[in-house]
Amino acid sequence: MPADLRTRLLDHLRQTALFGRPGLALLAVSGGPDSVALLDLMHLVGPEFELELAVGHVEHGIQCETQQAAEQVRELAQRYSVPCYCEILSLGAGTSETTAREARYSALRGMQERVHARYVVTAHQRDDQVETVLYRFLRGSGIAGLAGIPARKNSPVVNWLLA
Repeated sequence: MPADLRTRLLDHLRQTALFGRPGLALLAVSGGPDSVALLDLMHLVGPEFELELAVGHVEHGIQCETQQAAEQVRELAQRYSVPCYCEILSLGAGTSETTAREARYSALRGMQERVHARYVVTAHQRDDQVETVLYRFLRGSGIAGLAGIPARKNSPVVNWLLA
């Protein structure tokens, strides 16, 4: 990471106080580009905030390649020398995005409790923000819902927008 980007990231994290206290941060890693970037960035800046890192991976059981994705995330965590916790659900092919998201966050909160993590950290792209706002608009959400994915959902869950 270029030094100026690292400095900007550190300044942002200090200003927002997303990681106000040291502890274990469970990073939600799906294996997609946003969550892999999250792992890479947190590996670089985590020590500044006295954060230990662990990877939490949830497979929904919607597609047949479930074990393959989980194994790829395990290998990625091993490359970063961080523990990896995987949970495989059996939601089935007809599962809605809402049901899958609720099941994923429930599984991550369960992992958080089991490993005594202070934070669960997720990463989102701008497309995720647009999708969230549009979905909420179509459902008739109020102003608060139209704000998109907050940086801090229900603390200690940290939702990080990676532009």
